[in-house]
Amino acid sequence: MNQTTLQDNPYDPAPSRGSAAPAAGGRPSSTVLESLIVLVIGVVLMSYIHAAGSDRPAEARGLPGHDSFYHVKMAALIPEHGLLDELPWLKFVYFTDEGHDFVSHHYGFHVFLTPFVQLSHWLTGDYLAGGRWAVTVTFGLTLMLFNLLLIHGQVRWRWLWLILFILMPAQFFTRHAYIRAISPSLTFMLLVLVLMFRRRFLLTGLAVALFTHLYLGGVLYAPVLVGLFVLSSVLVSPGAREVPWRLILAATTGWAIGVVVHPYVGGMAEFLRLQVFGTGLSPDIPVGREWKPYEGVWWFVQSAGVVLVTWVIAVTARLRLGKPLSATDLTLLLLNFAFLVLTCKARRFIEYWPVFCLLSAAYLFVPVADAVSSWWHREYVADRTPRRAWFEVVVALLVVGGVAALIQRVRRLPDLASFADEWPVWLILVGLYALVSLCGIRRRCDADAPPVRIGEAGRQDACVTRRRDGGAVLVDVARTVTVAAIVLAVVIGSAAYPWSQIQRGVRCGYDLPAIRAAMEFVKGDSAPAEVIFTDDWDIFPVFFYYNSYNHYIVGLDPKFTHARRPDLWKRYVKISRGQVPADESVEIIDEAGSTFTESLHIALTDIRDYFGARYVITDQDHKNLARKLANAREFAELVYPSNSYTGSRDAPYLVFRIRG
Repeated sequence: MNQTTLQDNPYDPAPSRGSAAPAAGGRPSSTVLESLIVLVIGVVLMSYIHAAGSDRPAEARGLPGHDSFYHVKMAALIPEHGLLDELPWLKFVYFTDEGHDFVSHHYGFHVFLTPFVQLSHWLTGDYLAGGRWAVTVTFGLTLMLFNLLLIHGQVRWRWLWLILFILMPAQFFTRHAYIRAISPSLTFMLLVLVLMFRRRFLLTGLAVALFTHLYLGGVLYAPVLVGLFVLSSVLVSPGAREVPWRLILAATTGWAIGVVVHPYVGGMAEFLRLQVFGTGLSPDIPVGREWKPYEGVWWFVQSAGVVLVTWVIAVTARLRLGKPLSATDLTLLLLNFAFLVLTCKARRFIEYWPVFCLLSAAYLFVPVADAVSSWWHREYVADRTPRRAWFEVVVALLVVGGVAALIQRVRRLPDLASFADEWPVWLILVGLYALVSLCGIRRRCDADAPPVRIGEAGRQDACVTRRRDGGAVLVDVARTVTVAAIVLAVVIGSAAYPWSQIQRGVRCGYDLPAIRAAMEFVKGDSAPAEVIFTDDWDIFPVFFYYNSYNHYIVGLDPKFTHARRPDLWKRYVKISRGQVPADESVEIIDEAGSTFTESLHIALTDIRDYFGARYVITDQDHKNLARKLANAREFAELVYPSNSYTGSRDAPYLVFRIRG
């Protein structure tokens, strides 16, 4: 039997890890083509997720989540207001220890959003669609950079890892559909890893500097990424050990420049302390659900089962093979562990952890895949005959027929019918494999031999020779069709991935026409900058989007009020719940740092006396407050949607005007 080696085999999809060829990439043109294909697939997938609300009228479609409206509004205001020193729309929200200074930790994200929302407004008359377009693009870039990391690591069967990416936990896709800095933040993390691993240290420093401006979390995330790579470079086996001084110098310089020239550097430290510890890791008041852990370990394991099982298999196979870890392998392993711990502490980190887990598994599995591929080509491919090629074609046809039968069977089962109907996802999965695989065929063909002039004596283009080899061509086509069909069968047959649930999770939960009507009434009935008392802090973004004519009480994060004025926060909580009158006590820290307890008497009239509000808006979840206001006729009057509380109590939103 022909003992063709892995390095010399023309059918090998990637060079060995020790070769001097570009990392698993073959010719640059092939890598560019593959990257563009993966980018388009990521854009199509996120567009499909966002299409959940396309059955609604344009004015009712909205955006997923709460904060999405705030970010789009801030981006829309940039051409008129520029970068804000204060946020006048929130009267009792404090981002710094003293004064009313505003720290916009998403200002770079808002700048990135601006061209998208302005284009959307020009085309549709509304800014919201631009927010969806922006995160769709960044998600496509994230998938592309994920694939570039696979290329750099010479990971075989990249189509398989890309399909596993698409099967990550549903919460990952839900959070990346929000119009928030989540998606571009992950994009920058992967960009930093790509540049570090490719030893482009000056570009790494530039990426770190830009990351700190895109999202203030980059001030913390970038040092973690670089620090773990430096640590891994020192901890690997002695033969590969090094201290990457150029990386340390470039990344430190980029980080320092990014921090120093940041427009909100003055309040950066105290803001991060408040946001990371006061709200995130050690909150002392109820905060948003995203900062809470998942309820139930088994539920989390089930939701992340594909990623966890893949990583366990990769670790087990790597331990069995006994290969030492490289610096890149160890870096991704440590990142996986770090973000897994954070995900167990706060569910919001599900937006990052699965990607690092899957990358860690892919890099750990490389030696195993190399060994399997070497054996396959040595024992099977090098000894191929036309008869065996035709046998593979027959097998491929049988597999395709079996998949077709399975799909028909699945469609007859009521509980799986909706799952099978997600044909756009299956089309993406099959296209993902087919296109990337065909790129690999072209790359291998190009790498067989250098091109020669047609008719040159005694030589032929290896690609021409291969095209004339009917057995090889049939095998390539049969392999593509077979594996694509198997992937389709596994995904559809498992009926385990909740695409419909993801789409429901990203549908806008607000009655936007009702909100718009209420805001239009208030704007027409009030003077500029008059204050609205809202019944919950997380309603502020959507109210702010439709009405920046008025000002509000609290929003964005409870800690931004509680940390500075715990007495006002206590009053707000009791009033918004309709639990007044009430006597409470609150701990106050004076200017000297001493703590004392203050007694509070909380009344409905605090809306006017302490908060200076002229209007109160309530929804169906806060009927206690609405009832209190309706009964206090000497203090408040119902003005929208009518003057009768009995006839309007079931309306989506009630507007009360404060007397006096």
